[in-house]
Amino acid sequence: MGTTLFSPEPLTVSDCNANKSKYGITNCYEDEDYWGGAMKYCAEQGIHLPNAEELAKIATELYGTTVGSTQCVTATLNTTKAAEYGF
Repeated sequence: MGTTLFSPEPLTVSDCNANKSKYGITNCYEDEDYWGGAMKYCAEQGIHLPNAEELAKIATELYGTTVGSTQCVTATLNTTKAAEYGF
C-alpha cells in the first residue's frame, strides 16, 4: 500500500481568525499557516486533528514525563505504549 503525501493549503491570519472555532484552532499565528490549513482540511472532512495541547498530552503519556505544548524535552519513548496506541 502506497503513501500519499498531504500538503494542506495554508490559512491566512484573516481566514484563521474568522473560522478558528469552526476548525478547532486555538491561536492564529501568521499568514501561510500550514498547521491551520491542515486543521481546516480535517474539520471539513469530519476528522479531528489534535491541537498543540492535545499533542502535548499524548507526548506526556508516551514519554512518561510532563511535556508542555511549547516545550522540548529529552526523554525515552515507551515503545510498548506507542504500539498499543497504533504508532
